[in-house]
Amino acid sequence: MLRLCRQPFACAYRSTVVVKRYRQGSSSSGRSFFRPPVAAAAPKEEQPEEEGTIVDTEYSDFVITSDGLVPGEEHKEDDYVDKTFNRGKRDVLFDDKIAKLFRSAKSTKSRLKRQCFLMEGHRNIRDVIAAGYFPKAIIYSGNEGETFFRTLKVERVSSLAVTRPQMSELCDVKTPQSAAAIFKIPHVTDRCSDPSNAEEKELALYKQGDYARWMVSVGQSRLKLTVPRMPLVLLCDEIRDPSNMGTLIRSAVAAGCQAVVTVGGVDAWNPKAVRSSAAGCLQIPIIHATWHTVEELLSPHRRVLFSAPTSGAIKLQGLDDLSRQQQEEYKSFLLHVPKTGHTSANWGSETVGGVLIVSNESKGLSLKALEFAMKRPCQQVHIPVTPGVDSLSASMAGTVLLFEAVSSYEKLERRAATRTSDDD
Repeated sequence: MLRLCRQPFACAYRSTVVVKRYRQGSSSSGRSFFRPPVAAAAPKEEQPEEEGTIVDTEYSDFVITSDGLVPGEEHKEDDYVDKTFNRGKRDVLFDDKIAKLFRSAKSTKSRLKRQCFLMEGHRNIRDVIAAGYFPKAIIYSGNEGETFFRTLKVERVSSLAVTRPQMSELCDVKTPQSAAAIFKIPHVTDRCSDPSNAEEKELALYKQGDYARWMVSVGQSRLKLTVPRMPLVLLCDEIRDPSNMGTLIRSAVAAGCQAVVTVGGVDAWNPKAVRSSAAGCLQIPIIHATWHTVEELLSPHRRVLFSAPTSGAIKLQGLDDLSRQQQEEYKSFLLHVPKTGHTSANWGSETVGGVLIVSNESKGLSLKALEFAMKRPCQQVHIPVTPGVDSLSASMAGTVLLFEAVSSYEKLERRAATRTSDDD
């Protein structure tokens, strides 16, 4: 006598495979029925499990799918399954605390909340650790990554061996190297923080040839920075491309700037910006500020230089949103501001210093940046390019101007040395 039997269904967790469970056999119409017991058959050779097979484990049913072994519907909420680490490819079981730390470093909000950033690549990690800056956590994959981790010889650092797919998921690039690390964002301290005599202290440092106004530290440890060789600050105005930001930081380190100040735009600790800086973000003070704090941070006697295209007609962000009278005021200022080529710019004296503003090449100079320049001695600088070319990228233009500044300050030093020798 046929008997209908309601059978449960098991859905493969995070998979499109649906497996029907039957107690014993089934008819072509899908009805299950009980068969009388039969003699035990000879043991069959073990066959590899096919897709959709239910496997009994010590936990419970697991289903073999094209994505690997995944838990059944009854156990998809178990603690040993990492529910956050999956994009439909495979399930992984590993230390969720370290994984969350790496995921948070890829988000601007979480990165600034946890005060940590992601650094990828063997060379960058090795150079930073050699400088005495130790990471919070390291992940590595494969034999190459394990060998690299052992050569670091770091102690009391959370480490985790992961697979290549996991490494790609936790890093910022699709094909990362075999190691990545999390570091704390350093703290910047101003040696001239007292506003009452900040300019006097800065002038005293300049006379001693000491341009290291800002110090960088992590906890009680002070980082070994590149010694600045000129009193110039690079100010990044609304730079939105992480690659441009990282390249500007790298150029500022190479040129020997005092510091990099960022206002708006992309976060300097963005993983792509960190990669482009080639670990330069830990070799120079990086100050995230607003225009109000920039006014207090930089002396009103510093000379301000901002770049413009070859034609000299500089773009202004948000100019069309202002009244006609305000537009005329800004245009009048730009019309009368001194203009010069990059080789003849006045970068200020050794005892005053300067500020180079590099803006977004597509949107131009922000109105706040222009107002900052209007309150100080300033100059508009342009880089001549081949006719038909609009302009250089922000990072390339900034690099050219930074090394022109290096050349200018070196000339000032030679003149000062010549005067000293003549007096003797």
